[in-house]
Amino acid sequence: MNGLTTSGSMPSLVFIHDPVAGVSMALNAKDKTGSRSTFTPGGRGQGGPGARGQEGRGPRPAGAQQADQAARPRRTPGNDPNLKVESLGTRNFDGVIAEGRRTTMTIPAGRMGNELPIQVVTEAWDSSELQATLYQKHTDPRNGETVTRYANISRSEPSRTLFDAPSDFKVTESARRQRPVGPGQNQ
Repeated sequence: MNGLTTSGSMPSLVFIHDPVAGVSMALNAKDKTGSRSTFTPGGRGQGGPGARGQEGRGPRPAGAQQADQAARPRRTPGNDPNLKVESLGTRNFDGVIAEGRRTTMTIPAGRMGNELPIQVVTEAWDSSELQATLYQKHTDPRNGETVTRYANISRSEPSRTLFDAPSDFKVTESARRQRPVGPGQNQ
């Protein structure tokens, strides 16, 4: 909260989302309470499995993807001479094959008070099998470089206990039924 409160007074929250069972929980670790809500599993297009952000991007803060998409028209190499997209072929990430592409956006000199052109480059590797961006490197001379990647990918069945609240927590059923929530989706 950027200094607005001491760290001791902030609740420690844990969110559990089970897309197979159609259950989401919000747990407060400090007072060992929580709420549980259900949804219909597999709701593609509602943030369920396969929900994705902007072209070539993985999870982002809730609402950021929708705001970005609504605020600006979609650019494509065909209608924007300052946008270039190139295929990088395929690459193996911990046994998962991903297709790569590099998108280079050039901000012409003078457009933002810049004396020289600025190149913003995003390299993204997407797995159609996992329906996720496994690696993304975003380089912008104005903000630096950001790398997001999946590591130690395991496709084995997770332990059922990962989706349960600890036995000493008091979890109440939420009164409202919710839509499926995925990365970058609001409830």
